Amino acid sequence: MSKWLLIVGTVLGLASVLLANYIINDVRSGQVSEPFLRLNPDITLSKGDKISAEHLRTERLPKSLNDLRHISMPDTEDTRQWIVGRAVTQDVPAGSFLLYKYFRDEPGKRFAARIKKDQRAVTIPVTSATAVAYFVEPGSKVDILGTFEFTGQAEQTAFTRTILQNIKVLAVAQATSRGNYLGVVERGFNTVTVEVSPQNAEKLVFALSQSTSGLTLVLRNIEDQQTTALPSANWETIRAQ
Repeated sequence: MSKWLLIVGTVLGLASVLLANYIINDVRSGQVSEPFLRLNPDITLSKGDKISAEHLRTERLPKSLNDLRHISMPDTEDTRQWIVGRAVTQDVPAGSFLLYKYFRDEPGKRFAARIKKDQRAVTIPVTSATAVAYFVEPGSKVDILGTFEFTGQAEQTAFTRTILQNIKVLAVAQATSRGNYLGVVERGFNTVTVEVSPQNAEKLVFALSQSTSGLTLVLRNIEDQQTTALPSANWETIRAQ
């Protein structure tokens, strides 16, 4: 009898340990939080009032509250830039979380407004290796290179070519400011959006479709505006070195 009691006691003990670990892990996951924007408790807004930086406070909420993330505004540098000076479309009680529905859509403050009138935004897939180990950030100036294969009548040749020079980076992933970039770069990103002319947009899209290994960004000094005619690199130019 004592043997069975020992076995039952051991099993119950293991079950208790597993249950305790499950509860602890569940509590810990619930404690992972994200920052959201909220009005200060002494601030009430009426319809038409504009938000100022002094109205805002940060409130951290458990990351497990996924539904709130779709309706409430996160506390990021980009969000604060977007919200400050913007008028609310309805009364907002003191201390309220700031919801997207409280604000009117102003085309002049959308991402598209950042693009010059005669330019276009094109997104390029990148990796750490093709985005200079993620040192490329919003506002960077880059050259864009690609490697291509060309099949002629006699043989197939491969070459690397600088497609565009001195191109402005508008965003990495969806980060359009350095503050947001610092958050994105910790986990990496896989797209970069650049500003180019309509003609260069065509060239870039074609190069993307033809490149054998994707396109590579080469980071420039921000003060370097010079562009030069560069020859393609191939086996002959490498052997000649």
